[in-house]
Amino acid sequence: MLNRINILMNNNETNNTKNKVMATAKDLSIKGESIQSLYGSYLSRQYLVNRRYQRKLVWSLEEKRSFIDSIVKGYPVPLVLLAEVSTEKGKQLEIIDGMQRMNALMSFIDQEYDIAGSYFDLDTMADTKLLKDNGTITQKTPMLEREVCANIVRYQIPLSIFQEAGTSHIDEVFRRLNSGGRHLSNQELRQAGVLSKFASIVRKLASNIRGDASAKDILDLNSMKNISITNRNLDYGISIEDIFWVKNNIISKEDLRQSKDEEIIADLVAWVVLGKGIRSSSEILNELYGYSVSTDTNSLASNLEIQIQKINEEIIISNVQFVFDTLIEVINSSGKNFNSLLFDNQQAKIGRYFQIVFLSFYQLLIDEGLKISDNKGLLSLLDKAGDKIITLAAGGGNWSAKEKQTQSDALCGVIRGKFIKSEVNDPARNQWITKGHL
Repeated sequence: MLNRINILMNNNETNNTKNKVMATAKDLSIKGESIQSLYGSYLSRQYLVNRRYQRKLVWSLEEKRSFIDSIVKGYPVPLVLLAEVSTEKGKQLEIIDGMQRMNALMSFIDQEYDIAGSYFDLDTMADTKLLKDNGTITQKTPMLEREVCANIVRYQIPLSIFQEAGTSHIDEVFRRLNSGGRHLSNQELRQAGVLSKFASIVRKLASNIRGDASAKDILDLNSMKNISITNRNLDYGISIEDIFWVKNNIISKEDLRQSKDEEIIADLVAWVVLGKGIRSSSEILNELYGYSVSTDTNSLASNLEIQIQKINEEIIISNVQFVFDTLIEVINSSGKNFNSLLFDNQQAKIGRYFQIVFLSFYQLLIDEGLKISDNKGLLSLLDKAGDKIITLAAGGGNWSAKEKQTQSDALCGVIRGKFIKSEVNDPARNQWITKGHL
């Protein structure tokens, strides 16, 4: 039996009747549903994930096991929030809150990991027995006791399902749900539900560089594991150790889980799009995303969107990606990671050093239209550049535009001799250079 709760949503933020949101009543269904039933819906590909606002699948194996252990012990677990949406396949359920928990459940049943050394017994449910019998899933051993598995699939997961009233409605629900910051990092909250071109550029570039890009934003939960970020104890997805940022010791694994890579990319994109001269800070990032109550928010976010419109979103992505690809090739050819290339003794959290090197390459490759002529010589100049050439003020917090510009100019001056004019004429890149100075 479903409990029906009428939610009255009022919006009195403006007296302008043209923009006023009329109060509307929405049905919210709250119920408990067995894991067996949830798994059946999972097999039917009923659960959707919107990558515009959902975080990467980043739960560690230990976190997944802890969640399953809570179910085994009969402890209460948090509610899963779903939105019923209309798609070309009919009615489906978009996961608003609880994607990590849902994935932990389904992947445990699918034999992707064990708890206490034992795996789920596939003969416990008709659906999984059929999958085992037809060879879709292979039973791993040793198996949990059948009684334990039966108790797991009978466990009632609390669900809350609401009728969506458009994309913006779901986005706002997600953002408000996580606005306390307890579940999402600052960067994930900035990206949550934002439809700006800037947010789209950062999302696409970040996914490309991590290796978890997908052809579309909305995927079914079944497909998420293929592009999920995992630790080495899982045999699927993308190993966090192999992701560019972690592999090169630019940021830590925990920083990647907190989307610090996207903060770096957002800083870089804002710098090259707005014509330099913008400092870096958490507050500035909030303003760039329009995620701030500051009176300057709209002007900075609006100016950024206007400039992106002038330049073209795809050209920006192409140029930034080109510089990343070139820099990655240079680093790989050194036989070292980025951190050990720049420092005699590897340093912690060198995201700002990476930005200086990136901006120097961007200046030479994009703004000046050059190409690398002497890779070996370039590597010799970059060797220990973090100790010898790049000098940054200690500490975090605000990072002045002046220091960013001064240090990238200094590195440019050192390495420019290893670049020559490119004979390849790229019309798109020329258009970007032209429009960037309008």
